[in-house]
Amino acid sequence: MRLIILLFCFSAFGEVKEYVREHKSCQLTLLVKERTTYPELFETLETQLKDRSYKFNYVTPGHRFAEGDLYLNFTKEILSGLFFPPCYIKIEIKEASGQKMKDSDKIFFSHATKRLYPRHSPSGTYRCKLAVRDVIYHLPYCRLPKKD
Repeated sequence: MRLIILLFCFSAFGEVKEYVREHKSCQLTLLVKERTTYPELFETLETQLKDRSYKFNYVTPGHRFAEGDLYLNFTKEILSGLFFPPCYIKIEIKEASGQKMKDSDKIFFSHATKRLYPRHSPSGTYRCKLAVRDVIYHLPYCRLPKKD
């Protein structure tokens, strides 16, 4: 009984912090080339991004960015394995500091995962879709700044 009262006190008086980041537009820029290379994975990625309140558009590699624009770098690699190789997915979201993408741009979000299971097929397509979901799970929700 004491435990229940204690938990109630913490939940009633404790500060609830949401897992949210503010950004001026919540707009992500993704490369068309990556979308055409991994269409099944990008369908999963698009669904997960919409659930996190992000908007996105596709551009060609020569696109010019405005200061503070968000762009997404996507890495997929099937690692070596015997019959069922693991899938490695890395997603990195950066804020553009100039007109071109640079390694020195500020990181907004970065996470990677290696998915070994489930082992339904040797190709690893399903494992890679689950790996995308695993990575986006750690992405904070996006909220537009409050206007005063």
